Amino acid sequence: MHPVALLGFLVGIIELIIGYIAIKRYREVGIDGLKLFALGVILLGIGQFLCKFIGHGILSLPESYAVGVPFKFIGLVLVIYSLLDIVGTKYVTSVTVLGIILGIVFMITSFYSLSVLGKPTFILFGIPHLLFLTLFPWIGAYAIYEMYKDSKDIGALTFSLGLFIYGLATIINVVLTTAVGLAMFYSMSIALSVRLIGLIVMLTGFFIER
Repeated sequence: MHPVALLGFLVGIIELIIGYIAIKRYREVGIDGLKLFALGVILLGIGQFLCKFIGHGILSLPESYAVGVPFKFIGLVLVIYSLLDIVGTKYVTSVTVLGIILGIVFMITSFYSLSVLGKPTFILFGIPHLLFLTLFPWIGAYAIYEMYKDSKDIGALTFSLGLFIYGLATIINVVLTTAVGLAMFYSMSIALSVRLIGLIVMLTGFFIER
């Protein structure tokens, strides 16, 4: 089985665990944003299973990337929206609308680049990926960091760092794929490894007391 499938499985597992913990925290503290956050992370995890583990690994269908894209779009928008809502920033609506626009462009250009052009180009593949999968999460990471500066909650700082690493994975993937010319499955394996680290750091943030 290709490393992409195994890493996708691990990433999906961690995302589902984060979603489960978020649901438990919601039941403990009653913060509504945690429900949407949990739903978003669970959708991301399901997308990883369908695309990477089942599609690439079990069925050996490279075209299965198309299955994961909508899950990534909806899941990430829900995650960042819920985080901004929990933090209480006044830019929740504007950032969410921006994320939806970037996500739609990300979906369209992903399908076009890999289905029509048959290769990832920097303009149609790289830039939309960077805007939606790096910039958008980093906005959420920055908002959480701003909350940390006021609350001194180390758990929030840890979660923010994990979200930053999560976004960094896409930069690595885009650079290796479009600039270096590394085969997509290899660059994706490296990027998934970085994303896995980011998710583990985010998960750790749930268990660190203020």
